Amino acid sequence: MTLHWPAERSPRAAVVVLAPEARLAALEALLASEGWTREPDRAAMNAGQSEPVFVSWSLPERDGEIDYTFEPETGVRFLEVRGPDALAHADALGRNLPAVTRSGVERLLRATAPDEVRQGLRMAGLLRDGSLARGVLAQLEHADPSVRELAREILEHALTEMAPARGGMDDALALFLATPDPRTRRQILRWLGKDHPALTARIEQVLEAALEDPDWEVRATALLLTGRYGARRLAGGVRSCRLSNEGGLGPTRHDAPLFETARRAVLHLLAGQPLPSESAVTLPAQREQLQVARCILGNPVARDHVFLLFQALTEPLPPTPAGPPPPPLPRTLLATPEGYRFEPLALPLAWVPPLPHWLGDEQPGMAVPNPIRRVTPPAGFLITATWFSPPQQEGPFHLTFEQAETWAATLSQRFGVRFRLPTADEWEMAARGPDGRLFPWGNGMESSPGATSPWGCGDLFRFGGEWTRAVTEAGGPVVCGSSRRGCAWRAQVEPTRTGVGVRFVVERSVSL
Repeated sequence: MTLHWPAERSPRAAVVVLAPEARLAALEALLASEGWTREPDRAAMNAGQSEPVFVSWSLPERDGEIDYTFEPETGVRFLEVRGPDALAHADALGRNLPAVTRSGVERLLRATAPDEVRQGLRMAGLLRDGSLARGVLAQLEHADPSVRELAREILEHALTEMAPARGGMDDALALFLATPDPRTRRQILRWLGKDHPALTARIEQVLEAALEDPDWEVRATALLLTGRYGARRLAGGVRSCRLSNEGGLGPTRHDAPLFETARRAVLHLLAGQPLPSESAVTLPAQREQLQVARCILGNPVARDHVFLLFQALTEPLPPTPAGPPPPPLPRTLLATPEGYRFEPLALPLAWVPPLPHWLGDEQPGMAVPNPIRRVTPPAGFLITATWFSPPQQEGPFHLTFEQAETWAATLSQRFGVRFRLPTADEWEMAARGPDGRLFPWGNGMESSPGATSPWGCGDLFRFGGEWTRAVTEAGGPVVCGSSRRGCAWRAQVEPTRTGVGVRFVVERSVSL
């Protein structure tokens, strides 16, 4: 959704956000009574809409202008008031017309209906009230992808254009500190790094706070971005930055030395020391140091494990395509506030959209080769969000490969919708999301490994892996999710092996 953003509040510009019950006729009558003139050549209608989406009035003797905007997508109406008396006119309009209040927006942000939440998000963005940041941030975890995307757009605008939040705290810093969810703080930091290539005082403040964040992954992202921006004032924070949490949480044992190399590379860059040329490095350790520094700067020597890890730590999740999966959809698929569900079995489904996904890795000892590449599923797909278990089954449901295939055929025949095992690439996309992260929850060891993937898949890495329809060159079936080394690790096992779980892709076509 592309939103129009009014100018920031100033002595010559103000915004009035109207309450849902406000009507254009009442506004027109009020303005006519005060001498405002409607500008007939500055009005717009959308096809199929009975209400104008844009109307303008002027008060020539006072150099005043008022623009009325109605957004059918969100149901929000607001006024932009301009001129030397803009603040006085806006205050008068707010007193004489139904206008939104902070409590009203908070109520909408707590609503269960996605339409109401979207309306509350847009109003929060227009009000530019920093106290609403927590409610907006919470919607980044909403089940409806259009709500998540709108929340992201509101926050991106707030981080770059909003006036200082109440209490004098910088907006970017206020939004970063406002959320208790580390996953959201990670994304805010990565949006800043992606969307703003030049260092500003605002970004430097956020990086300074992030280097001391309780979450190790936020600190790691801040370390890399500090080097990329060349934020020399933060060299002390880089030296003291902890790159793991207590209890062994943080980078994997394999990756921990990489982050110490990254710390040295960042300090090297902040000191203004030039990087050696590729031809000047000959030893493996030197090549790794050069690759680490080049990846920090966004200019890698090669696509390897270092590249993929650092890109996952600095690249925000992409916007999710709005709306449900495209038709044809199974008649038994139900859209709910939490996502999608195959109704006959009350089976939750996750939608993996047709976006580019980073797959593969290059770590020593990988049993099944899985080179780094970027793959886009042609049309997206639906996959069961948790391990499949038959009704009334308690606990994990373990199957051999043949039993898994039999269950898929049985369910397909019974319900007239095709159930099948995912390919290994489909499993990895559903479990890993699009940004190349090591695990569904992020890029290291965490205390809550049951967290869902970016696309909403859960129960990953909890048992003995999951069957896929992929086979190796030797002809054996491939199991994913059986190694604590990450989503990219795949294993070939005997098809008669027990202790393996299953989740199914649900084909959107009904042809069997």
